[in-house]
Amino acid sequence: MDKIKTVKQLEKFIQIIDTWSTLQETSIKLLSSISNIRLQQNAATILSSSKSLSTIPILAEFPDMLPRLLSKQTSKLESMYSDLKTRIMPEFASVVKTMKTNARDVVSKTPLVAQEPLVETAVGLLRPLEVASWIDTLCIMYEREYRMKETLIVMLLSGDSELNGVDHILKRWKSEVHVDSVLVSTCRERLALAQQTLRMR
Repeated sequence: MDKIKTVKQLEKFIQIIDTWSTLQETSIKLLSSISNIRLQQNAATILSSSKSLSTIPILAEFPDMLPRLLSKQTSKLESMYSDLKTRIMPEFASVVKTMKTNARDVVSKTPLVAQEPLVETAVGLLRPLEVASWIDTLCIMYEREYRMKETLIVMLLSGDSELNGVDHILKRWKSEVHVDSVLVSTCRERLALAQQTLRMR
């Protein structure tokens, strides 16, 4: 029973990480769209202030085209910014909250003893204390990453970030430097081995 419990604890936390990963992918797509629109907006702004504007036939024929385009781009950006602030970030916060609750529960229920039950795997042992340590460590990492994302959102919404600043924010957002991807991979691999071992019994 203790062996199954340990596997279930790690399995549940990996599922929470998967929820984070899905949200991360969604937010990256949104930030990429913001970067693209900012690029288009920058080009349209430069074009609208160009002295050679009248030499472009379609713009000469429809002089309100660029202003309308800029207005549409601004409206789209505002909608995306709102989505980041009111939907994406609260969802990240919810995931972190779930992680913290789960980590506290696992740590509080894990005995600090040397003779602890083991789940044998092909490459080693899955120890309850080790699993609790992984979960606690990863929880701290993801919370730090969330705090960094909060800072990046403030930078993005401040209006001070130029186009290259948006690209920098996107690059930093993607990198998730506070999260040890090797540890996450290790947890996934050890969980898979433990699950396989239990199925064979």
